[in-house]
Amino acid sequence: MTKVSAGERPHPARSDGGDVARGLCDIHDMLWLPDGGGGAWLGDQRVLLFYPSSYQVLARALLEDAGPEAARRAFMRMGYTAGTNSAALLLSRGTEQVGADSFSKALSMLSIVGVAQAGDVDVDIDAARGRFRASISWTQSLDADFYLSNLGLSAAPVCHSLVGYMNAYASALVGVPVAFREVECQACGHAVCRVVGRTVADWGDEASELDYSRPHQLINRFAAGGETATASDDPDLVGASPGFTVAFQLVERVAPTRVDVLFLGETGVGKELFARALHRISTRCDGPFVAVNCAALPDSLVEAELFGVERGAYTGATRSRAGRFERADGGTLFLDEIGTLPYASQSKLLRVLQTREIERVGGEHLKRVDVRVIAATNEELEAAVRDGRFREDLYFRLSTFPVRIPPLRERRDDIPLLIGHFLNRYKHVHGRSVSGFTTAALQALMRHSYPGNVRELEQLIERAVILTPDQQPIDVAQLFFRPLAGLRHGAGAGDMAAHADGATGAAAQVLSTLLDESWSLSDLGEAFVDLALERASGNVAQAARLLGVSRAQIDYRLRRRRGAPR
Repeated sequence: MTKVSAGERPHPARSDGGDVARGLCDIHDMLWLPDGGGGAWLGDQRVLLFYPSSYQVLARALLEDAGPEAARRAFMRMGYTAGTNSAALLLSRGTEQVGADSFSKALSMLSIVGVAQAGDVDVDIDAARGRFRASISWTQSLDADFYLSNLGLSAAPVCHSLVGYMNAYASALVGVPVAFREVECQACGHAVCRVVGRTVADWGDEASELDYSRPHQLINRFAAGGETATASDDPDLVGASPGFTVAFQLVERVAPTRVDVLFLGETGVGKELFARALHRISTRCDGPFVAVNCAALPDSLVEAELFGVERGAYTGATRSRAGRFERADGGTLFLDEIGTLPYASQSKLLRVLQTREIERVGGEHLKRVDVRVIAATNEELEAAVRDGRFREDLYFRLSTFPVRIPPLRERRDDIPLLIGHFLNRYKHVHGRSVSGFTTAALQALMRHSYPGNVRELEQLIERAVILTPDQQPIDVAQLFFRPLAGLRHGAGAGDMAAHADGATGAAAQVLSTLLDESWSLSDLGEAFVDLALERASGNVAQAARLLGVSRAQIDYRLRRRRGAPR
């Protein structure tokens, strides 16, 4: 157990007087203001300076217009996003092991932006074994101050954004879902606001009472306490980021209707999971859910597979067979990769969507079907229409209600949730007792660019669970064990860090030479920046693209090198 106390608000220049003060100095070193405006930056993340009065206007508007429950969920999500960003900032530095001091730094971030004044931190944490218990306090909470100033004493704790912040921050650092409960609150008349936190598994039956990550009760059914996932379970949607929440709220809105839906998104974002969720919460939930991958159907058999075939319709048709539309009667038909459907078959699909009547191949009679169609594609259908590969009338018919599912790189707030979800799932599926993640593994997972989106993250975790010995934490070697053929041109620094453990060939020789010559990770980063700027003829934006990072990250490094005032 480590206990840290913080008295008065420490001045940024102080270097003595406790871990919180030192943490505040560390964070202040990362805060800078670029010349010529552009806002304030904390490391490579842009931050906003808010007047408390502006926050109170927002809070009051949410309470009055949306109601207390919707306002609570909104502030939880806002805090969750901030907590994930803070954890990513800490992990990106890669200079320390996760411990009690990491939570002192979290409170430092809250103090420096004026959200709350740091209090006591009492933490027992072992990320490698997935163990976490904490008692954390603060004062001058914006949430509590707003409530006292506008509504008076509260019967229940009100620091929703701060609880959301701690949930996300701890989950990211520990690598498993963590939940906090506020047990004291200044809005209730207590001297301080205090939260206690544990892993969701350690909360047991009480976990169901905690709104630890989910913006809605239909989202994020973690395998916790007495609940366990099985291989046959329909995987649940997991997320709390703004992009994820918007997509799911659109699904909720359209679910009770009869309209067809088009899911748009890159490969691996979970379009079929969203389609299944839509079916589960619709009025058709008791009917069948039939999924078809249009790209897997041979052109000559598309119509037979979709609409059915009568015996003798063609050579080899030895019996009559119902198509997917008939099998989905009374339920939902999911047409994945709709953009690959042959052009000749598109007109017949359009006809079925308009009339809800199908005619089997070789048949003479129309049959009416009651089917809701959900289509999905990773293509730009508008471009396919312009290129003459997709019918414009079918596109307009399908796009009555489009839902875009953002890629994982746009919903990085969800990575800690997904890590914990997949770890719990595959520990049970494969009968393993992996204890958690090392700090290096968590850093690699938070930095990785995920070109394969959620599916890639899931496969990384499943493979690591299989490779890691029981009672041991997952390390980078188990996550990224595939060898590198060489350093990829334009690869991001996070990807290289994640894959370096398995590097072979030319890459291994380069890395070995650099280590022999005592190059530090910081020196290597500076050299990469210089090389990228040289190739880009000094164009910072182009150099950032070469390295796979943001322009702000390059600017931040250059300013630190010059010692420019922040």
